Amino acid sequence: MFDGNANNVNAINQFASYNDRWSPTNTQTKNFRVGGAGPVGFYSSRTVEDGSYIRLKTIQFGYNINPPLLRKAFVKSARLYMSAQNLLTWTKYSGQDPEIGTYNSVLTPNFDWSGYPRARTITIGANLTF
Repeated sequence: MFDGNANNVNAINQFASYNDRWSPTNTQTKNFRVGGAGPVGFYSSRTVEDGSYIRLKTIQFGYNINPPLLRKAFVKSARLYMSAQNLLTWTKYSGQDPEIGTYNSVLTPNFDWSGYPRARTITIGANLTF
């Protein structure tokens, strides 16, 4: 995730790492030279990382207000609720979302194509019956 530091640009631009690839004048890099990862269709284990994570996927809270308190407002029943999806993710994965799956195929299993991360959604509401 981008933290405002100009040195962390690689975290938001998957192609920015190309600027730091190996060349005769840039030998102190972790990135391969152009075409240096091996034959076509070969992926190096040098770029593999742990994608394990724990995610708080869905949570919902609700509260029914006591009917005697509602009579003065001419309300038969009232329920307040809040629900959230994809609220928290704990991971050491460097990409945006460890739950990858964009363009997943037999040829590129679990290959991170930098798809959009899952949206965090928070809903707050009330159900009233008059």
